[in-house]
Amino acid sequence: KIAVIGSHSIYKIEDTAMIYIPTENNKPLHPDEQRYVKMFMAIDLSTNFYYSYSYDITHTLQMNMAPPRKLAPALFPKPITAAVY
Repeated sequence: KIAVIGSHSIYKIEDTAMIYIPTENNKPLHPDEQRYVKMFMAIDLSTNFYYSYSYDITHTLQMNMAPPRKLAPALFPKPITAAVY
């Protein structure tokens, strides 16, 4: 835990590990499997990777704290209902 915004905890990934989970069958791996594993391992998740279980960190603080319709009505158009037609 590296931060708190309101009552929401923000966490940072410090280390990662890939764990092989064997299956019951002896089916051979797909030919592309090793390539995908290498691509995934090339992603550095240990730096600048943050997450929260309860707070959407993909939005700004203003977006998360403001009431949706008061922030920018153009971003949240009124739903179309049968009464409109």
